Amino acid sequence: MSTAVEMERPYVESPEQGRATAEGGDGGLSITHPTSASLDRKWSAHLDYYEESLIVRWHDRKVEKPVSLFGETTMLDVLRPEWQEIIDSKQSADDDGQPRDIWIGDELVSVHPGQKGGGKRAVFKYRIQVGNAWIFLSDREEGEGASAANPSAIIEIKGRGCVVDGVDPLWKRCRAVLKHLGAEIVELRRSRVDACVDMPGLSMGGCHELYRAGLFVTPSEDDSVHRTAGKITGIYFGSGKGAAKVKLYDKTYEVEHKRKNDPEYQAAMYSRWGGTCEAATRLEVMTRRAFWRDAEKGDERLQDVDAEPSRLVGCLLRRVMLGRPAEKDIERSTRSLIRIAEWVDRDKRRYGPDHQIWTDILAVIPDAFALVAIKDCPEPSVEKAAKAAVQAIARAATIEGVELHTEEQALGLLQRIFGRVFGFGGVEAELEKRQTRIARELGRLADLRVSFEAIDGVDPF
Repeated sequence: MSTAVEMERPYVESPEQGRATAEGGDGGLSITHPTSASLDRKWSAHLDYYEESLIVRWHDRKVEKPVSLFGETTMLDVLRPEWQEIIDSKQSADDDGQPRDIWIGDELVSVHPGQKGGGKRAVFKYRIQVGNAWIFLSDREEGEGASAANPSAIIEIKGRGCVVDGVDPLWKRCRAVLKHLGAEIVELRRSRVDACVDMPGLSMGGCHELYRAGLFVTPSEDDSVHRTAGKITGIYFGSGKGAAKVKLYDKTYEVEHKRKNDPEYQAAMYSRWGGTCEAATRLEVMTRRAFWRDAEKGDERLQDVDAEPSRLVGCLLRRVMLGRPAEKDIERSTRSLIRIAEWVDRDKRRYGPDHQIWTDILAVIPDAFALVAIKDCPEPSVEKAAKAAVQAIARAATIEGVELHTEEQALGLLQRIFGRVFGFGGVEAELEKRQTRIARELGRLADLRVSFEAIDGVDPF
């Protein structure tokens, strides 16, 4: 059984001590695990759970059928054969508790007994299994009972389906079943989406050393370390009820112990890793409806009901790890919900550049589906940066109660403020860090603009 132990987040006193701790100096911990750059195995990003709620308009759910009554032929509205077969199969499955296999179009599906939901939750009468995916179906439709709280259907693809079959193929099969039943999708809401980065060769123990060294940078106050049989198997960040939650866990342990009776899953994971592996860690981001409700406000592409789920990998992970790129202030684009830094000085709220492991993680996350339409961001402008700098100086002078009339007075004020905030000589390190970060972000924006232009204006999302 896995147990969670709440731990106070460790603190590193200074950048120098942070580096010493990470390098094993001053009695600190030795961080000796490999990074992806030194591994033969490939790190990769994937979806590991996908659930969407749909409001649909049913077309031709009922059809006219000639019926002979008292010697006369009358046209009556009856359910189309596929719907009638689902209803009959559901009744038979409820009678003996055994699922029934039926054909819907070209897909052999299983109609299971029971229903999904109940109480305060929406009820779905029909539980239909499509391979390793599920469709939970009701007869509600747009304008006749269907709503955000009571959708017409749910498509659910859990971790096993994502690994063994792939999320996109399963999703297409489920959509084809709904289409054959006459569904026209009017509205889509993503209920839960989990994305992950698999890191074969990186041990959970190595990640825990980074955590103990205080190098994880996150606004979360809900950190927990999970142990199984005395072994550290995971580190969780974020509340279970929050819009997003991040966890690092020992994927090798899960594959070899929790999935020991599932050779198909094991084979698929080993294939992804390039073979069996003594140590593999997974970084997983779990997001719920509140996350996507906020995300969809700023990006019409996320409202596309026909967008394949795998296209969400990049925008989900980059939103959590890099934050939302902001065209007015490129520096703000580095805000994130989690990061691993080279050093941390929490007393002065100073953080070092990305740790090499974090750089390697970001390298495997797709760029093409960043959350914001990068192609619409303005080109970097020195003039705008200069005006922003003058505005910042004027604001600082107002706060300090100082009147500025000359350039020398402005520069003198800056020197005094820099000395007070960053300490003697500290501004050089701060400028270097920020320039490096901004250069990296500008380079990413430039690459994205090129990628958008290369496809003649066709948005890859």
